[in-house]
Amino acid sequence: MRWPEKHFVICEQRGFLYIPIEKVACSALKSWVIELAEGKGAAHSIDPNAHIRARYELQAQPAEVQRRWLREGKLFRFAFVRNPWD
Repeated sequence: MRWPEKHFVICEQRGFLYIPIEKVACSALKSWVIELAEGKGAAHSIDPNAHIRARYELQAQPAEVQRRWLREGKLFRFAFVRNPWD
């Protein structure tokens, strides 16, 4: 798995793939993904980056699951970008 694809965040039960870009509220969005997947309060007092890396990043999934999620167009894909003019 190549960078940056290995860091894509999957929330299969909500049907989306989040493409994290540094310095664009990544930790807040990762906490949000944890709460969506595991319930309200699940992201409280844990490191969202480590938790996401271990459970929800594409690299944490088996190879056949990675390929399926990247090839199928079923997941809504999104990212937030910084304003290059700022």
